Amino acid sequence: MEKNNKLLSQEDIMNLLDSCYSKVLDGVPYVSPTVEEFANANLFDIEQSIQKLGMYKVKAKNILGIANDLVNLYGGKVPCEKELLTQLPGVGVKTANVVRAELFNIPEIAVDTHILRISKRLSLAQESDGPLEVESKLRKKFKVDQYIKLHHQ
Repeated sequence: MEKNNKLLSQEDIMNLLDSCYSKVLDGVPYVSPTVEEFANANLFDIEQSIQKLGMYKVKAKNILGIANDLVNLYGGKVPCEKELLTQLPGVGVKTANVVRAELFNIPEIAVDTHILRISKRLSLAQESDGPLEVESKLRKKFKVDQYIKLHHQ
């Protein structure tokens, strides 16, 4: 399962970002439509285009690293395997699950701070549980066809 050679289309970006991030990125002048263009981009230009975000220097470095890895290791395609996604710079389990769910429609539960907090408040998880434990418990409590939708509710 592969996506075309675009790192993310504008539609993909808007689907993956919540309204807070979309407001920050509204009107950003730096646009690079293909993964190859990102891989060849100047780090400073990427930093300038996302400087409104927290930790923008780290994020810009990761964007450049991801683009280079996608081009050099995966032929410009976004891999769908969680193990490969989590080897990309700055990509953890939560981000890998979001990418798999949103880009490839693979049933995944992305546990962010909100899902973590709500799961504990609703006694679906223990207070001491981390994201991986919460994900495991939610997988047992919900049907597979509910996984993707669950994160959006």
